[in-house]
Amino acid sequence: MNQLFELQREIEIMNIIGDKMKKFAELHKLIIGMDENDIQASINQNFFIWLKDHFFSSQYIIQLEIITMLQDIIYRGEQISPSKKKSIFFRPLNRSRFLWGIHILINKQAEIQEKSKDQQYEDSEFMQKCLDVLFGVMRERYMVEEQLREICGKVLIHCLNKLITYLIEASKTLKTQPHLGIMTSNRFSDEMRRGIQTLHTLSCATQNKITQNFLVEKFRIHEAITPLLHINCDYLACEHRIQLPFSLKLEKLQLAILDAVSSLCEKDEVIQAYLVQEVRLIPHLSQILITFASQLCPNFKQSKFENFQSSPQSIQSPLQQPETIEQLKQSETSDKSNTSHTNPIQHSTSTQSPQSQNSSQPSGTAAIRITQQLYYAVLELLEYILDGNRLSAEGICFEPSLVSAFAALSQVQRKQSNQFILDEQVAVEIRIRSIWYLRQVQMNGGDKVQRSLVKDGIYTKRVLTDAISSSGGNSEDCVDVIKESLFGLTQLIMTLREGNSICQGQTTLLELVTEQLEEEGAVQEVDAQVFCTKELITSGVRATAIQTQTRLIFYI
Repeated sequence: MNQLFELQREIEIMNIIGDKMKKFAELHKLIIGMDENDIQASINQNFFIWLKDHFFSSQYIIQLEIITMLQDIIYRGEQISPSKKKSIFFRPLNRSRFLWGIHILINKQAEIQEKSKDQQYEDSEFMQKCLDVLFGVMRERYMVEEQLREICGKVLIHCLNKLITYLIEASKTLKTQPHLGIMTSNRFSDEMRRGIQTLHTLSCATQNKITQNFLVEKFRIHEAITPLLHINCDYLACEHRIQLPFSLKLEKLQLAILDAVSSLCEKDEVIQAYLVQEVRLIPHLSQILITFASQLCPNFKQSKFENFQSSPQSIQSPLQQPETIEQLKQSETSDKSNTSHTNPIQHSTSTQSPQSQNSSQPSGTAAIRITQQLYYAVLELLEYILDGNRLSAEGICFEPSLVSAFAALSQVQRKQSNQFILDEQVAVEIRIRSIWYLRQVQMNGGDKVQRSLVKDGIYTKRVLTDAISSSGGNSEDCVDVIKESLFGLTQLIMTLREGNSICQGQTTLLELVTEQLEEEGAVQEVDAQVFCTKELITSGVRATAIQTQTRLIFYI
């Protein structure tokens, strides 16, 4: 600690820039090597005030060293136990008003850039370090003081608007001057990196409910981020589509967007309703699922699922007379003959230019990996909406493209093709989550949805068959799959027998599904789990099987 004070005194009396720079470098190195006790004793409000005064009165080269030092101090603060973070770092930094000064500097630089006619980009290294400092504080969710929330909220809005403006301009430029190579430029890489960091910061900051409410009410942050959902969306009615060629960097940005939106809408029904009803979020997610299903399932074809429309009217429509089993079987046969000549995926993408068709399909292991991450992000977002908002859940059930993609993914296997091998644990998780989604569709959908799922075989022949075979498993590694499948069998029968909030029971469909259950030996498989191994009993499989057995006997 004495060495720190000595270096501060030496810096005070120096006038030569080079010598002062060396001393700041020594100070930087000393701080990095400090233990927690030294940091607690030395890095206080007075130190930050001293550092701030030198930062705003020194030349650029020293400013760069100081802001780098502040970055490392923040990083050290992130490594210290949460109980000590506030007293050691965040409160002294906030009281020094150093962050306020950095915020003013960023805004001033932004104004200079907006007025500049040559459109030169600001010093990327220096300005990015300034943003890192503010974002580092936000990541720690120490946002109790309104002044600090105000500063970081303004910076977030500035960065989001800047990213959106750049993407729109890039999209327009590529249409008129595709030879410029925007997607491979350093500018594009820098913008993607900064955008990802901004969105990651937003995701972390909104984990604090006070911060989230402030950002939503004061800055309408959920409205500021929604234009980013229009990047390469497959929703044909979208008027704000930002069309860009495929790029792994762009895919990573989309992943960060989905994570940020998920963080915003978790347990917030107002934002969920806004995203589903105003932004039409669900159709924007369709292409991600279709792309993922196409990669993992070579024979994937989007099912003809058009006998109901994706509209509120279909949810509120009066109940129709149920069809007989013979009529259902006949219509199923006719639907198969009608869909054997066309591929709806090709039809939906035929309006795109050849260039966009070629660039929209990723290839290679890295592309599959990032698309897999996008799939998980979409699932997380859908789960938040389905679990948190009943009206939103009913709206999601009327998206045919998502239903078809999830139906294919519910059967994904470890080895799908000669190009890649999917990890078995990942394949199991994909199947579980896809089956979960289809079960939500079946449980929440109206009478038309129930008939379509059963008649087209999307539920009974894919999910149900998979559930029955999974229910009879005996591997301890498949406990989650077995329990999910047993629960799914029960829910299917209960919904068809008793109905849900928007439709009555479907007696005819229940008879058809009962036939399917008997053909597949569902009762025998459930009975087998009642007498399962000791390991599965401990995991709760037996208890779930007994409950399922009781309900199957009662309902059937």
